[in-house]
Amino acid sequence: MNECILKDRGYTCEVEVRPPYKGNADYSTLIRASQNGNRYIVFKAPFWRTDHFHKIIQHQAELPMAARLSHVEGSIFLVEECGGTLLWEIEDKSQFVNDLPAALDSSVDSLSRLKLVHGDIRPWNIFYDREHKIFRIIDWGFSFFLDEDLCASPFWHLREHLKARGHKLSDAWQIDEVDARKTKQVVAGEWSYEKAWGHQADEMKWRPPWAKRE
Repeated sequence: MNECILKDRGYTCEVEVRPPYKGNADYSTLIRASQNGNRYIVFKAPFWRTDHFHKIIQHQAELPMAARLSHVEGSIFLVEECGGTLLWEIEDKSQFVNDLPAALDSSVDSLSRLKLVHGDIRPWNIFYDREHKIFRIIDWGFSFFLDEDLCASPFWHLREHLKARGHKLSDAWQIDEVDARKTKQVVAGEWSYEKAWGHQADEMKWRPPWAKRE
């Protein structure tokens, strides 16, 4: 038995330490796994959240914009590596701007039917594959189903995230609709990301040419 459960299952792994997206001053550790030509990002869910991600997997066929999840063992999951580029890193928005509104509306409708909230629909969490004209939403770390008790103590990080971004738990069912609308406004150059989500001025060290400055 090897020390790595992914290698035991025939995956090849590599580690990267990099900003999660261009302009972010922080760093993330990415573990990539590949097998049979397919590439994935590895993530470890908190033990109390594993049932949540299993539930997403059960319903992901109904979420066309969601990057596909799969379970390895225990709290270890894989998410498919998306083709294309993050919207935030695409300098020429003409590549995607006409198709984005309908794609976001469709995604929000799909989430709403499942009573699932992504909780972080923003330009740096959406990939666009120009060749296939496909959008993919990533980063489900702040997601929740509407029947989950967000007042429970383990959800403190989620509550803080939503509060910092201007959301109210009493309006949880509207969060994705609001974030999708703000994403459209930011991409259109109508709002800055600071205004949309309460960031400090110039918190990010880079922004695409279409992104408004305060």
